[in-house]
This record gives sequence, C-alpha cells and structure tokens, in this order.
Amino acid sequence: FVQIWGVIPIGIIVGTVTSFIVAWLLLLGKKPPEIIFVALGTLTFSYAAERLVSGWYWVGGGNGMSIFDFLSFGSYEIEAGLLFYYIAGVTLLLVYLASRFLVRSQFGLVLAGTRQNEKRLAFLGYRVRTFKALVFTFAGAIAGLGGALYAHHEGFIGPNNMGIGISTMAVLYALFGGAGSLLGPIIGVLAEFDALPGLSQSTNPY
Repeated sequence: FVQIWGVIPIGIIVGTVTSFIVAWLLLLGKKPPEIIFVALGTLTFSYAAERLVSGWYWVGGGNGMSIFDFLSFGSYEIEAGLLFYYIAGVTLLLVYLASRFLVRSQFGLVLAGTRQNEKRLAFLGYRVRTFKALVFTFAGAIAGLGGALYAHHEGFIGPNNMGIGISTMAVLYALFGGAGSLLGPIIGVLAEFDALPGLSQSTNPY
C-alpha cells in the first residue's frame, strides 16, 4: 500500500497534468472559446473520466479501490478523526495562503483585469487564454490534493467521485458562498454541510 505521503504528490501531479490537458483542449484553440463551451466541456470531461475509470480494472473498475493505510508517523497511524481534520485544516490554510499570494501578485492582477475587461487586456498584448489555462491548471492541482486527502479519509474511492455530480457540487459551493472571493467557496462548503444534517451525521467520524 502507498502511504498518504506518496499519494498526495501523485494526486497533485495527476490533477495538474489532467487539468492542463483539459485547459489546452478547451482554452488554447485558434479561436477564443465561449463560456458555455468551457462549462459544458469540463462537464463532458468529468463524465468521460468517470466512464474511463469505471472500465479501468487496474484501479478497481466499477468497484473502486479501498484504502487501508492512513496518515502515519513511523508505526503510529492517524485514522479518520479529529487529528485528521486538523491536518486537513492546515492543508486548507496553506492552499488559501498560496492562492492569496497568487491573487496579490502580478499574475493575479492580470486575472483581475481579465475578469473586468478581457478584450482590453488582449488589446494591451496579454495572452489572456494562456493566463486562464495556467490558473485552470493551478485549480486542478488543488483538486488533486483535495482528492488525495478525501480518499484517505473515506478509505475508499470510486468512479462516482469523478463524475458530473461531484463536479456540479463544487460549482454550487462556490456560487453559494460567493465566487468572487477566496473565502466564498469555504463558506459555501461549511454552510452546505450544516444545512444537510443527514450528510453531517453520515460523515461524522466520532
């Protein structure tokens, strides 16, 4: 079995490479893509990934994969519980700080300018679609990190974790909390978690 110290880098690498391929196909074509094309394209890729994993027996196929090794320090294992949530919280804080640094950098200023007036940025000579592809790839790396932690927390990962359903939920969390800020998606997740008591009880590790 692979410890989480090996799964996390693998998850980040897979998320980065996969999102770069998707960004290259959707954003870096000859013509600027429409928003609806990008939205439907990402949903299509998530559905294709689910179908691919369902038939890929090397990763368990439709039965998924069970993970028995949790986070460990030597011979001491940290199973899903309060300490694991502290580790997830620290990881979330590091991701937030990295994202905040990116937003406050020159790269982030270009992204803000793109959000305000994309055509003007393109007129000034910026490769707007390249910046979009880069931030899309960065988001994919974060998703890979989150997926690695989620797999070790649940002890199982299956095709349903890659489909349209979970992709749609991620978008709804961001919209519910506010997609215009870094704290918005976090607030959306916390609010949705508290609003679904059945879900909270089913995932409560205590």
